[in-house]
Amino acid sequence: LIVSINSEIVSAATSVSGVITTDTTWTQTNSPYTLTGNVLVNSGITLTVESGVTINLNSYYLMVNGTLQAVGNSTNPVVFNNGQVRLIGNSWDASTGKGSIIQNSIVNCVLTINTAPKIDSNTITGAVDGDGNAIISNNVITGGLKVSGGTITNNTIMNQGINVKGVATVFGNNISN
Repeated sequence: LIVSINSEIVSAATSVSGVITTDTTWTQTNSPYTLTGNVLVNSGITLTVESGVTINLNSYYLMVNGTLQAVGNSTNPVVFNNGQVRLIGNSWDASTGKGSIIQNSIVNCVLTINTAPKIDSNTITGAVDGDGNAIISNNVITGGLKVSGGTITNNTIMNQGINVKGVATVFGNNISN
């Protein structure tokens, strides 16, 4: 008796646009998430992105007035592609472990920061630009870093270098052009 089993991983695709008004989780099961218009996360709302999720921004933006928690891991990073992520909402609070965070992700888009999120252990191929007091650590950034404050530590920053204006703590970075 010969039995043949065809095992394929089937994944869903989810189209997203508009305003997120309730706490929402984007799951690996429903990934990739493809923006068909701009997406806004309202103030007071949390968008949680599970490890292994891909977000195809399609030249649109994901604007977070609330909280973004996008935490991948070494084998299943969160992936952001082709657009812009704008963080203007809740800052990271290290004492509570709450607030906006992008960690263990691949960010193939522009990251604009106007708050104080934690940006840690990512590969960022787009530019990082902002006015907030972000915690930016342990990243590989190839699109340059331009911020006006925050804590910028132990990053590798290539191509466009680093431009910091204002009060910032900057140490342990490897910078090359």
